[in-house]
This record gives sequence, structure tokens and C-alpha cells, in this order.
Amino acid sequence: MQRTIIIPIREWNEAKSRLASIELKLDKILVERQKDLLTPVEVCEILKINRNTYQRYVKEGIIEQKKIGSGANSKAYVKRGYLERLIDEGCI
Repeated sequence: MQRTIIIPIREWNEAKSRLASIELKLDKILVERQKDLLTPVEVCEILKINRNTYQRYVKEGIIEQKKIGSGANSKAYVKRGYLERLIDEGCI
């Protein structure tokens, strides 16, 4: 059984406006969060190393990368704070 809710148009428009505002805030948070994750290409650019060196650092445990997703769709990332700490401590 389907139910119907009737609300005044003013309240409906206010609710839509609030949802749009929440969506914008969420998008901003997601963009900021993505800046915290670096791709291998970005790491190579920051460290001025080539991809082979990056892979060697990962294999030797110097750089810790995280995989997001599963299977063929997984992507590797390095946390910006982690990389900055490695640089500050002279590990890289």
C-alpha cells in the first residue's frame, strides 16, 4: 500500500533547499578528503622519482600504500600525512 504525504509547497521548497545545501557541504568534505590521498603518480611527482623507484619503495616497505576497491577496479593511494612524515624524518 502506497502512502501519500501532503505538505505545503513552501515547506517542500525549504526541504529541497536544505538537501541541496547538505549535498554541497558533503561534496566539499569529499573533495578535501580526496586531497589527503595521493596516487602513485602524485607521490612520484612530489618525491621526484620514477615509477620503478616508487614500486621498489613499496616492495621494500619504505612507502606504505593502501588499496581502495577490489579486483581490477582497485586503486592504490598513499596518505599525504604519512608521506610528509617520511620526508620530515628523512626516510626518503
